[in-house]
Amino acid sequence: MTRNSEREKKTLASEWAESNVTAAAVAPEKKRSYRSIRFQTWTYFFLLAALSLFVLWLFQLVFFKSAYKSMKKQEVERLGDEIAARYPGHAGNPEYRDFLNKTAMNNGLNIIVFRVHEKYESCPVSELKFIAEYLTSQFNAEDVTDKGLIATDNPHIIVNWEEFYEGVSSHESIGYIQHTKPGDFFVYGVNIDGNGRYLYLTTPYQPLESTISVMADQFLIATVVCLVASVVVSFFISDRITKPITEFSRVAKKLSAGDYSVRFKGNGYTEIENLADTLNTATVEFGKTEQLRRDFLANVGHDLRTPLTMVKAYAEMIRDISGSDELKRNQHSQVIIDEADRLTGLVNDILNLSKLQSGTDALELRSTDLRVLAKMVVERFSVYSERDGYTFRFEADEDCFAYCDSKRIEQVIYNLIGNAVSYTGNKTVDIRVSRVENKVRASVRDYGSGIAPEDLDKVWDRYYRANQSKRAVVGSGLGLSIVKNILTLHKAEFGVSSRLGEGTEFWFELSAATPAETDELPAPAETPAKKKRGRKRQ
Repeated sequence: MTRNSEREKKTLASEWAESNVTAAAVAPEKKRSYRSIRFQTWTYFFLLAALSLFVLWLFQLVFFKSAYKSMKKQEVERLGDEIAARYPGHAGNPEYRDFLNKTAMNNGLNIIVFRVHEKYESCPVSELKFIAEYLTSQFNAEDVTDKGLIATDNPHIIVNWEEFYEGVSSHESIGYIQHTKPGDFFVYGVNIDGNGRYLYLTTPYQPLESTISVMADQFLIATVVCLVASVVVSFFISDRITKPITEFSRVAKKLSAGDYSVRFKGNGYTEIENLADTLNTATVEFGKTEQLRRDFLANVGHDLRTPLTMVKAYAEMIRDISGSDELKRNQHSQVIIDEADRLTGLVNDILNLSKLQSGTDALELRSTDLRVLAKMVVERFSVYSERDGYTFRFEADEDCFAYCDSKRIEQVIYNLIGNAVSYTGNKTVDIRVSRVENKVRASVRDYGSGIAPEDLDKVWDRYYRANQSKRAVVGSGLGLSIVKNILTLHKAEFGVSSRLGEGTEFWFELSAATPAETDELPAPAETPAKKKRGRKRQ
């Protein structure tokens, strides 16, 4: 029983641990879903709809009554001023009376134009009698006596005549709210002509409770409909907006896994289309970089393996075979030295290229005589003329001063000539330096088999070889890539032209400078030993 209970406890503990792990895995997923663009977009749309409906409720229901009264008061005052302004001279005009009737009917007004009766002008206010010159049809006939006097005690006329008369006679106009049992009325009076003639207007404030109740019911229905519609619409909008981003995330995962064939799609939005184009360009470049890295490692591995194998083999031969034979020992030792030089050259080229691409070395720009610089480099290749029968034909104009880093440009010319030596067919290399308007142009041409047109743009890539299977050339494979990076730092124009069977010409152009700015050139670098066919066309 004890063992079974212990086993059951372990089983329960393991299940509890697994459930915790599962919950811990699910919790971040839920948390991430709440932070997703789709959920956030849906939430913002919903809140916007709710806020809009709240503002409508606030203004239409809460502030409706006060806004209505204020607008009604302003409207009555405007109509009263308009009636008073048009009354003088038109009192008996039928058209004017029609205007008064229409105004009263259309706006729910009671209108009276009255004056103090002549017999009562000297009486106190409480004893005054008023005679009506005009009454709207809302008043009954008994509102006016047979003598034309207004029955001031008639319940149809909602006014305190003493209060009204004192106010309107003392001021140009008067307006106030009259509270009565039937309801509230707005009373407005205007002194028409200053000769004892006055305008009396009154209009009821309609009971608004029933109107507000109806509006509330309608707004409640509209609110429910709008909220449901906002949820549905926001869901589809958020789904449409986030769909390309979700697709981007899915494609990006494939890209991170090393699949450079993937492509991003913008799904119709201008900004996302631009982002997709940028990411697709980056993906292509990543693919090229990855392929270049693989080629780089393969070529470096191959170039390192061969000399290291040779060094080991000849070292073993010296130890086992030629150690006592001075002639063979010297020959074998020379092979080891040559292969060590090859390794040193490869490592130096890799370091130089890395420095150029990282931008750690700043250019020391100054005016340089490119003719003298090129001639010095050509003289370093004279060993090929004496030993292997190469011909170097050099031509240069007199005024060939250029603004550049002389050490870097010396390396450019050296690499181009070394590349031509490796590939020329008749052992002839042409070097020319010339002045072209405000530029100085340098070119190096060989007479080899040439480069196919589809390969011309690739010769600047690291470790690229045109017609590689037909070439048995030894070198680091980085010469032209170093040339490209140096000339790019100089912002120089450069290029290559070639014809199959006729040869290839590399050229570059630098900004011209004046001789007065020329500094003394540095001493040329020492010519490396055993450089015959020591450069690859890339």
